[in-house]
Amino acid sequence: MAKLFFFSPLSDALEIESRTMPFPKAIGTIQDLVTALPQRGTRWQRYRDTDQLQVIRNRQFYDALAETNDSDEIAFISRLGSIQALA
Repeated sequence: MAKLFFFSPLSDALEIESRTMPFPKAIGTIQDLVTALPQRGTRWQRYRDTDQLQVIRNRQFYDALAETNDSDEIAFISRLGSIQALA
């Protein structure tokens, strides 16, 4: 199961700090994951644009095309000002 972490202000906007979830086969990249998350609830709908997020996978920064797997730890951090403007 992958571990997802969300840092403020994103965690405040989504009202969640972390989540553990299995990855279906359709999730092969970080972009796939960001696209799939809004299906988990309405709060996620406005955060599906990876341009708003910095992504850390297994303690290293990655772009949206980086591959993912079910054993990853993935952290999402808002880019400066992007989440505050939307929240």
